[in-house]
Amino acid sequence: MNQFTEARILETSNAPVFEFSSNHHVNIDQILDGLKKAIPESAYFKTSLLGDIIKPGDYVLLITPIDNEAPDGRMILPQQMAIRDVLDNKAINIVLKEDQVENFIKNSGIKPRIAITDSQVFIK
Repeated sequence: MNQFTEARILETSNAPVFEFSSNHHVNIDQILDGLKKAIPESAYFKTSLLGDIIKPGDYVLLITPIDNEAPDGRMILPQQMAIRDVLDNKAINIVLKEDQVENFIKNSGIKPRIAITDSQVFIK
């Protein structure tokens, strides 16, 4: 890398510049140290949306209105994130549309630990 290239990189970024060869592994320790410093510490710790509310084996009722903005056959990202978080916490997802909740509660005998929904369902 020439000085001009390094100067241009430094103009647009405050990231350190290292010469590196994947063929000869030149400066590999510098590269690894630079990457470790560049990754925010928060990336090392997974945060849980529900981890302090639910425990393994809990039933979690997710009331998921079908959003007009969601592509056909897909759930919106917050719904996906909630489902994944329940699974990561070893709890049990029960995913229903808002018009199925009353029948489920009456007939299943299951008492969910928590019900999570979108604010548009509060009216119903």
